[in-house]
Amino acid sequence: MIKNGIYKSTDAMEEEIKEMIEESVLLIFKRENIIPFLRSVSQNYLQDYRNQILIWRQRSKGAIAAGRSAIEKLGLRIREGVRPITILYPMVVCVDEGRLVTEGDGCPVMRDESFVYEREPEFVLCYQTVSAYDILDDVEEHGEIPLLSKDIDIYNAVRGNIAFVVESIQEEIRGKGAVDYVNGRFILREGLTDRERDRIMLELYADYFVQICLRDEDFFKGRLSDKGWAVLAFLLKGALLAGFGELTEEFSLIPFSEAEEIGADERMILLECLNLGLQEAMGRLVGGYLSFDETALFNSLLRQDEEGRVVNRLFEEEYPFRRRDAYIDRVMKKTGEKLRKGNSEQQNRLCSKVRNQSLMSYPPYPFP
Repeated sequence: MIKNGIYKSTDAMEEEIKEMIEESVLLIFKRENIIPFLRSVSQNYLQDYRNQILIWRQRSKGAIAAGRSAIEKLGLRIREGVRPITILYPMVVCVDEGRLVTEGDGCPVMRDESFVYEREPEFVLCYQTVSAYDILDDVEEHGEIPLLSKDIDIYNAVRGNIAFVVESIQEEIRGKGAVDYVNGRFILREGLTDRERDRIMLELYADYFVQICLRDEDFFKGRLSDKGWAVLAFLLKGALLAGFGELTEEFSLIPFSEAEEIGADERMILLECLNLGLQEAMGRLVGGYLSFDETALFNSLLRQDEEGRVVNRLFEEEYPFRRRDAYIDRVMKKTGEKLRKGNSEQQNRLCSKVRNQSLMSYPPYPFP
């Protein structure tokens, strides 16, 4: 049983959690486990990559994880005797409130609508273990659960992210479709059924997304070998198919053979990249939502900074825990970009919503 606790960094996590994650990475990259893992990842694509690993290890058949209060808000009741899923909740904790520069009358000095500090506040990134439950199998009899990918028109969702799609009877097209990277289009073989077309569109989109959207982004650049990139495209393809209920046991595992030659460190990086790539790819297909980490971090920032003195500054380039965790660093960067895109009304709605979130909310908060 994993004990609850608060950890000042991933390095300081309870040994049992670290061992579970490290052992799971080895297990995930076994042929008999990869499809169940991809199904689990697709159900929890907005989760932290570490939590995706922990959820799969504790519920190998997959689970949609949510907190008790979130489940109760859906009108559901957790079955007696169910063992919870332990996951990690990132949060920002203020360890030094700093000292403001003040006027003679004691009022704080402002510059460009920001407080001026004599001594800057100090924040640290911590992790808390929290309990979650599967909203499908850990609850008493329930009705329909709101799934994010439900009723999505796959063809048109993918079509909206590329230049155009053409059908062809050309023999040079291997299989049922191909990506034309030069012209930014998908070429589909003529005569496909609607289901075949949807599956091929998702598979082509995964290849296209990895090559066009991820390879040149700073977080991904230089972190994977050529074989690693091939495996990432395979993993993203499977996860996207699973996200729309189209991943079958017949899904080709041939590209997965490349993973056998990849070391443990790169495998962990692969799972980080899969997590962030899948969040972005799904966001473009089903709409934008705040990820679990974005909600958790923003929630803790609001709670730590009730007067709004430093929240905006924490999302700037030099926030205090920059470069201590590359994954969270990238999450913070993306969260800041989302906040800056919204107008003040959207930001206020977001703050109000996030302040009232439980540690594990479902469904997630939509944010373009």
